[in-house]
Amino acid sequence: MENLLIYRMYGLLLLSTGFAVAMLYRAIQTEKTDRSAYWIAATCFCGGLGLIALSTSSNTLHWVGIVLFVATPNILHVAIGSATRQSVRRTLPWMIGITISCFLATVLLNIVVPNWPIRRAPAVFSIPLMEAVNVWFLLRRRDSPTRLANMAMAVFLLLHVAVFAIRTGDIITDSFHQRWLAYAGMTVIVGLGGSFLGMESLRSRHEMERIAMTDPLTGLLNRRALEVVAHRELQRCIRLEKPCSALMMDIDRFKEINDNMGHAAGDAALRAVAGVLQSMLRPTDDVITRHGGDEFFVLLPECGEDNAEWIASQIRQGVAGCTLYAVDDTPFRIQVSVGVATSSHHEMTVQDLLHASDIVLYREKQITRSKNAAMLMKDHRPEGGGAHVHPSNA
Repeated sequence: MENLLIYRMYGLLLLSTGFAVAMLYRAIQTEKTDRSAYWIAATCFCGGLGLIALSTSSNTLHWVGIVLFVATPNILHVAIGSATRQSVRRTLPWMIGITISCFLATVLLNIVVPNWPIRRAPAVFSIPLMEAVNVWFLLRRRDSPTRLANMAMAVFLLLHVAVFAIRTGDIITDSFHQRWLAYAGMTVIVGLGGSFLGMESLRSRHEMERIAMTDPLTGLLNRRALEVVAHRELQRCIRLEKPCSALMMDIDRFKEINDNMGHAAGDAALRAVAGVLQSMLRPTDDVITRHGGDEFFVLLPECGEDNAEWIASQIRQGVAGCTLYAVDDTPFRIQVSVGVATSSHHEMTVQDLLHASDIVLYREKQITRSKNAAMLMKDHRPEGGGAHVHPSNA
């Protein structure tokens, strides 16, 4: 009788938790297409209704409760997959197969040995197995921004397995420890709901930080992110005693593009450079930032000077090969100047690399301007080498 009362209490608590999760999620939701909270709510409703049905004296409702209870880990698996951004296409059929096998085994045992302790044996083996898959799903995403909440949910799931095994195996029979077991079960239910809300809170925080550190026009990291991400990569190279190079670049004659073709053409030029950088550089290792205006700064961890020079030449060629179009469909091309610097000692900081590459960039632009001026003078030089006429000696 006491167990039936506990089942009823657990069921009502699960229903309340599911409703609370669904309502609170609407207040902190960051992605309108994310349905993980509703899957969590469905898990709570399914488990809650199953436990309430198991607590009744009706044989029909009892079987309904068994179906709902063993189906709950499947819905939880979909919820965890949605919350952690993982596909369940390969694992869900196995989970459903275990659920069906558990139910058929229960039916068979009910026919052969119509005894409740024997009849619940399939659930004692199948529920922990399915929850183990859910725990594995939670713990394998080590790089996730919700890693701490994932670990908390995994702990509560393991606690749930322990409580379920102790209760169904009748390991504890005295009323004192039964009460503590009931408290542990309630802690599991509340903890699972709280862990999921913690996931969403961490994801919201991570998304806000990502937006704050991302340039909205190009999608690259901005100057705010430079100090955080680039500093970490530079320190890693110093620990490993690896070289680290930096590229500072800007778009040649960018002001003329804005003035003559409009700011839309200037924006297209910035996006084109960003696209070339993203396609040519390592997405997980290199730190690509828009430093401001038409300037871009790239940190190349574990990259020596010769390799950095080659990368810079490839970037120049890649940008020069882009054909862009102004608002009136006028085609135009752009070029970039690139300054390269490589860390020479362990005391160099990101600001040192930025300053050194900026100096090299300035020198490259000066050389380019000198060459252009010399070519312009050559093109306008009079034939025959005649003397120049100046108003002062006319």
